[in-house]
Amino acid sequence: MIEVVEIPKQKLKLLRFSGYMERYFELIPIYQTYEQAWEALENELFRYFEINRYNSYNSFRSSRLKRKLCKHQKKKQNLIVLI
Repeated sequence: MIEVVEIPKQKLKLLRFSGYMERYFELIPIYQTYEQAWEALENELFRYFEINRYNSYNSFRSSRLKRKLCKHQKKKQNLIVLI
């Protein structure tokens, strides 16, 4: 027998990076540290999907930094093309 579980749309957003980050920023004011907010988010993700997005807080931080750098470089390249 297959068990059907209803998952709210808000929780499905956690599977996308943008939804994950949106929820992270919602949790920051609730917790004392950024790391605690991240831990709460990872626990939430695991509770609904039995997965973790990042192995550690440092992994999460470096991933965010890489994304920011990539966006910055793309914007810089677009400016060069436009000029």
